[in-house]
Amino acid sequence: MNFQNSLTEFNFNLETLDLLKNEKLDDSEIIDTLIEAGFNSELTQLLLTINRSYLKSVLVRFKLYNKLNKSGTQVMDSLQDYQNLKPLVHQLFSTSSDLNVTNYESQKNNTSVTNVKTDNEVNEEVNEEVNEEVNEEVNEEVNNNYDTVVDDEEDNKNESSDEENFYENFFMECLESTDNKKDTVKSREIYSSFKSWYINKFTSSDVPSKTLLKKFLSEKLGKPVKSSWSSLKLTV
Repeated sequence: MNFQNSLTEFNFNLETLDLLKNEKLDDSEIIDTLIEAGFNSELTQLLLTINRSYLKSVLVRFKLYNKLNKSGTQVMDSLQDYQNLKPLVHQLFSTSSDLNVTNYESQKNNTSVTNVKTDNEVNEEVNEEVNEEVNEEVNEEVNNNYDTVVDDEEDNKNESSDEENFYENFFMECLESTDNKKDTVKSREIYSSFKSWYINKFTSSDVPSKTLLKKFLSEKLGKPVKSSWSSLKLTV
């Protein structure tokens, strides 16, 4: 069964789970019923406890992974910090020859060179979309946390005194706070301007990551809403 069919079946069974909950069935009865529909007990238990906003974000990420033709094994490799999602990955991505949750580690170690090359050859535009959606929409809802940035990367970018405050300089030169909440700028637009500004300013193509820029802006302006900041506009 392909991903789209698996997702359709999953959503149908998820609605069934909600109906059973509305009927005031206890968890054991719901688990037994969903097992008959194709959900194992581990997956049903996950769905009984998972926050629906979090689940929605996870499914967004899975759709993007599917667009990149990732296998179940590759998906789990990308979600090493979210091992509780294994049953859901198995349900949506596994085929007869794909991921089995119980032998995930052995399959991960045997990932073929062909799969690696395929990932490296993915269209640049698709990769950009994935990074945008995953880092902005999914991580914003799931993690809401920009404090995990590696400080060493920022230290390496701030080698000279001229560069120490380049984020602030960029903000002063290229952005303007307004009193109009309808003035909104997406993070992708800001980073695009930042890259051009940085390359021209420091004659360097080694541009700091988008994550670091977002960390600076989040500390200065507050966390973005739907990957955008309001009462703000670009001046360049």
